[in-house]
Amino acid sequence: AYHDFCDEHPDETWVNEAGRRVFGSQVHSPYQLPKKMDPRYWYWASNHSLVWREAAKGCLTELVAELKRTGLSRMFVGVHIAGYHDAQFATVHLDYSKPAVAAFRRWLPTKYESEASLRRAWRDDDVTFETATPPVLHYNYCQHNYFVPGADQAAADYAAFLKKGPFHAQEEFSRHLKRLFGKDIVTVRYCMGAFGGTFCSAYDITTFLESDTIDILCSQPRYGRRMPAIASGYLLPFDSFRKHGKLFLAEFDLRTYGAMTGWETEVFAMGCSSAVDDAMWAAINRKLAGQMYANRQGWWYLDMAGGWYEPDGIASDISETLAAGRALLEKMPSGWRPDVALVIDEDGALMRNTMSQYFNPDEQTLIGEQVQALAGSGVPFDRWMLKDWLAEPKLAERYRAIVFWGLYDVDDERSSLLTRLSSGRRTLVFLAGTGVSRGADALGFKIGVKKFPAQHETRAEPGVQWNMGSLLHASKVVSNYGISRQTWTWQL
Repeated sequence: AYHDFCDEHPDETWVNEAGRRVFGSQVHSPYQLPKKMDPRYWYWASNHSLVWREAAKGCLTELVAELKRTGLSRMFVGVHIAGYHDAQFATVHLDYSKPAVAAFRRWLPTKYESEASLRRAWRDDDVTFETATPPVLHYNYCQHNYFVPGADQAAADYAAFLKKGPFHAQEEFSRHLKRLFGKDIVTVRYCMGAFGGTFCSAYDITTFLESDTIDILCSQPRYGRRMPAIASGYLLPFDSFRKHGKLFLAEFDLRTYGAMTGWETEVFAMGCSSAVDDAMWAAINRKLAGQMYANRQGWWYLDMAGGWYEPDGIASDISETLAAGRALLEKMPSGWRPDVALVIDEDGALMRNTMSQYFNPDEQTLIGEQVQALAGSGVPFDRWMLKDWLAEPKLAERYRAIVFWGLYDVDDERSSLLTRLSSGRRTLVFLAGTGVSRGADALGFKIGVKKFPAQHETRAEPGVQWNMGSLLHASKVVSNYGISRQTWTWQL
């Protein structure tokens, strides 16, 4: 929104759990709002605001009309819809504004078929779709880090809504733009670190897969994992992408010696895996491009510095990488597929109370780093969204080994699928946290839960405290549910 929008429409302003108005720059909002607003910032509208959405669509209408008047619209094949924090529509603050609460009440009937089912789930005999009030997801909301069905259902619902809600604004703009252009165009949305365990990580991939309007998801490869000789992988379910007719584009914002931006210090450049010579560039570029070729997805290069890719050695390597891709397209696929699959339970993952603190190193380390270990194992594996398997269990039957991630809430439907899969000669692997919200006992898992906030203690074995190459220490070792030695024999 323009700078004065919230002054003109105060009721549309994004308001956090403390009642403070959220502010930021053209690019970012501070993770924790300082007491005094920087003069470079302005107040942000809630992305759930219908007033803001209509104003934004009005601007898009004028823009496309001008493109058509000048004839430039004929050159457009797609539109990348970006905005808010880091241009990725990331939920970097909780939203208790009037528009957000109203949108939450409109969202509830999409989950619950009746108010009676809502009352049973929330354990509230008086709640209705019109009166449902979201609880404040402040730090230490839960006794532990996971929502428990029933006891914490209202909080779990609001957390899920906050994760998925901003995507619906992008959908609204996508539909509007496709009508305005009056021809087939694709629309693209950004994705902030899917399932990354941070407050603003994306947990709306299923919503994207089910969307009837947005075609492409775009995300950057992890900075630290871009370095040569370091395994790099994606949690994104590429096989589900293909099933739903969606495309992934990796954004290669690869830093190089070709240019140095004013905000990019030497230490910052190291942390972002900035290539210092042509050999380092080639190792980074070919590794990341190879991943996209192997997964039948795509990428684009983003030059934020205006010169990253100008050196002859870098430009020629980009050309050779693209030539290799064209050669691969001419080859007939072998038809071979892996017999190992990584399965992501997004709805289950939303039971992790990521909304009560900005960073959740247990989720980042125990889950994210294990996936990176799988990526560097040399074992190829498919990636699926569990929701596809629940709807079509036969999709799972071809695999001999299956790794489940985010299976925190093992309800009857999930338990039935696991029983079906365990009857065959296959290995089922459960990453940490399986059944911690519900279902651990039925699976025979033992999970000890420490009282809050003891599970946030950071612990590391001697010599690993600052060894950033250690698998168990990318974000520091975190004892998040007091896992005993006996538990590790059950859960990796």
